[in-house]
Parts: sequence; C-alpha cells; structure tokens
Amino acid sequence: MRIRPKAKPLDWVRYKLFASRPALCGRGVARKPLAIFKAERLGDFLLAQPAIQRLVESHGAANCTLIVSHACRAIADRFFPDVEKIEVMLKFSCGDWNWIEARRQAEAIGRFCFEKAVCLTHHRTPALWSAWVAIRADKKIGLVEHPWTAFGVRRVERRCFDVHAPYPRQVSPDGVTCLELEAHAEVLNACDRSLVNGLELRPRLQLGSRQPFAPVPVLGIVPGASSWLKSLPDELLEQICGHLADARDFDVWLIGEPAQCDALERLRACLARILKPDRIRVQCKWNLEQLEAGLAQCAAVLSADTFTAHLATALDLPVAVLSTGAQPGVFGPWRNSDRQRWFTHEMDCLGCGWRCVHGNALCVKRIDPREVSAFLADAFVSL
Repeated sequence: MRIRPKAKPLDWVRYKLFASRPALCGRGVARKPLAIFKAERLGDFLLAQPAIQRLVESHGAANCTLIVSHACRAIADRFFPDVEKIEVMLKFSCGDWNWIEARRQAEAIGRFCFEKAVCLTHHRTPALWSAWVAIRADKKIGLVEHPWTAFGVRRVERRCFDVHAPYPRQVSPDGVTCLELEAHAEVLNACDRSLVNGLELRPRLQLGSRQPFAPVPVLGIVPGASSWLKSLPDELLEQICGHLADARDFDVWLIGEPAQCDALERLRACLARILKPDRIRVQCKWNLEQLEAGLAQCAAVLSADTFTAHLATALDLPVAVLSTGAQPGVFGPWRNSDRQRWFTHEMDCLGCGWRCVHGNALCVKRIDPREVSAFLADAFVSL
C-alpha cells in the first residue's frame, strides 16, 4: 500500500524543535497511572472507542486521563463520563508555527504526570505532536511510520517513544477491518502483551428504540465531510436517487451540521427535480443523541466518508459510503455486517494522500450510481 505523505515544507523542523523542548511537569503533582492520547476528529475517536474502553477497563476510570481535541469532548464525555479529560488543539495559528500557543499548551499538559502514556493518534499534526512531547510519563507507547508521515518526521518521532511499532500496511482483503483498527490493536498489544486484533476492536453500539418504519422508507443522505474532496457532488446524488426512485417511493433526509445548511438547501433544490419537494427534509441542527435517533429511523444511509458513516456502521445500519481513493484502507472500508458497503472508483492516482491532481475527486465523481442505488434498493427490500 502506497500513500503520498501529507507533509508541509519544513515539517520535520517543527517536529524536531518541539521534541527538543523538555516536557514540563508541575511540582508536587501526583503521578497518575495512565494517559490516553486520542486528539483527533469525531470519526477518528469513534474508531478508537473500543481500544480506549479496554484501556479504561484494565486500569480503572479513576486512574486514567483522556487527552482529546475540543471537537471530541462531547463524544468523549458520552462514552467515558468518569474519566478525567484534557483538551488540546488540533492546529496552531500562523501555519502551525505559533510558538506562544505551543508553549501555553505544553504548560497546561505539564501540570500532570503519568506512569504511562499511550498514543492512539497515529498521524500527528505539529500541534498534536507538540502536545504529545509535552506529556511527562515514565513510559510512552505508540506507533510510528504512518503512511502520511514524511521521512524526515519519522526519524524524529521514534525518539519520543519508549515502546513503538510501525503502522500496519496490510489491508484487510474482505473489508471487515481497516488499518486504523489494526493499528489500535498493535498499540494494545504493545501495552499489555495481549493478542488483540482489529476484528475485536470494531465499534459496536447498541441501537436505541427503532420504531416501525413508515409506509414510505426514509433514505438518510450525509453529503458533507471535513474536506471538500470527501464531500459528495450533488450531480452524483441526484443520479443515485433518480435510479432508486425508478424502483420505489422513498423520503429523503439531508443530514449535516449547521454550517452545511446552505449546501443542504442547494442539494434539496437539486433533488426536487426528481422527488416531490415535500418528500425532502433538511436536518442540520441535530446533536449527537438526535443524530443517533434520526439514523435509527432511516431505512438506509448514503454518506460521505465522515463521522456519520462510521456511526451508522457501528449501529449496524444499512449504509453506503462513497469514499475517495486518497487513503486506501486506512479509515475504511470496514463493516460489521453485509449491511455496510464502501464504494470508490479506483484510479491510477490511488493513494494521493489528499493531494488531488485532477482539481476534483474523480474517484468519487465517477462512482457508478446504478451500483449504489441497487445496494440501497436491496436495503429497502429487506425491511
């Protein structure tokens, strides 16, 4: 598997300068047993939830501190309400060169001391690297050589781990697990010398009360993602819904964040050319609990590679994920059953690492809409 490194000029200099700074530790602070470092976005945190759960259960919630990003604080509180948490920044201003912000963050983290620190964040931005090296711990455990990481950075990061292993490269041939889940297993095995594999660390959430479906099934569509390259084009979604409408009637819920309301309204106008406008609803103000409840009422979900896709898979709902080929095998495909399927159009530029050479993600735009609509139609039939 080859993925182009996601690097900026002089990244290795920033990593080296941050790593050369001694970790700060407040005087008279009690040493806690375990720090778990998982500071990323919502989908990343959800994928790591089973691994974090095992660490918390083996050490006890009172003995653990969870280091997360601000974006993941709510979901961390939901899954681990009794675990102490520290928030860190995903990025610094000034192109990640803001040393004042880095110093403040290091001082905040330095107030705590740990016997062991476990890193479940495998691709570390300069801001996250600054937070990791600021942790004072007797033993630091994690993975190195993430496929996005440039060579110069790899030489630096090995020195900041007492126990490390290379990020896995072997992709699951059947799409049951992804590399990120296998990476979490590698970390747990390094911690406890256990024999955990990625299959055992797939997120599995209990579905709440799933009310009987209405006579007309609901298709939940999640077109937006954290990157414009991952977001789904309106034209492709219109084609998929058009083919699906030839088979049966259905309603559509367009699901997204408040910042995506305008884009969802434009998509609503686009889909209104093939579906009745009163059959299309925009849902852009749901919190996490409302999102779970809303997904439970959908007969199937059509999503970009984003948190909602991982959440629907964890709930074992029928979901079609339309994904780019930027990072094959890293965060997907993975599934809990045959009700989940990932789609992409494989191209020569597979593994571009989000550096698209075409100006737009043709690996998504060229996905066969008939293949996706056939999968969704089967999900409707199985109701």
